[in-house]
Amino acid sequence: NGEHVLGEPGQGFYLDIDLGSYPFVTSSNPTPGGALSGLGIPPHYIRDVIGITRAYNARVGEGPFPGEWGDYEEVKRREDPNFGGSKPKPLTDEEIAKAMSGDRYWMGRWVRVDGNERGTTTDRPRRTGEPNWELLKHAGRVIGVTNWAITKIDVMGGKPVRPILEYKENGNHVYGKNYSWPAITDSMAREMVESGFDAFPSGVQRFLIDYAVFTGRPVGYASIHKARNMTVTKDVFERTREAIG
Repeated sequence: NGEHVLGEPGQGFYLDIDLGSYPFVTSSNPTPGGALSGLGIPPHYIRDVIGITRAYNARVGEGPFPGEWGDYEEVKRREDPNFGGSKPKPLTDEEIAKAMSGDRYWMGRWVRVDGNERGTTTDRPRRTGEPNWELLKHAGRVIGVTNWAITKIDVMGGKPVRPILEYKENGNHVYGKNYSWPAITDSMAREMVESGFDAFPSGVQRFLIDYAVFTGRPVGYASIHKARNMTVTKDVFERTREAIG
């Protein structure tokens, strides 16, 4: 009927059986190429490839995780009912202070609680970590991302954000600058949706622009609230594309 169709994979790029972090992958190709064969879509019908990612990094289950907050074995023991743990409650002021002072386990737990990071079908605690711009740059290049959708920006309100930009042979990472922005209230979120990019806190603006410049692809969508209608699109694509040059 001449209408648009949106295809959404059930997994992410790095779980792709051919392109992901094998053997810690799924059994299919959750990429635009997989959509062509799985849904029977001719290649020339694909108009846009939207790369959806969080303002931090997360994954369920075993496998490599550069920049992970905490140790996965400890996470399972303390937070996974299958391994004797229990679903965590909101952090106390003392636990938040530990996270802010550099305790990586408590930072990961803080993000898991605020971001409701549990497995969709298994309810396992998701592993969380620093945003990995190097991995995202690679994924965007391989699958031809035309613009990014960055979600859960609100989850990182009041928390330090420090992206990984590069790897070294000895296993260390090269980090980018630190970003921060305040907790986003409901009224702030409504103002951002209505007014667009200029209503973002300055830390969010810098984060989105630097992310677009590093990956070479603009940001089209910025989610700043758990409500589905609280996604900012006004001027986001234009401002981040302009920054790329």
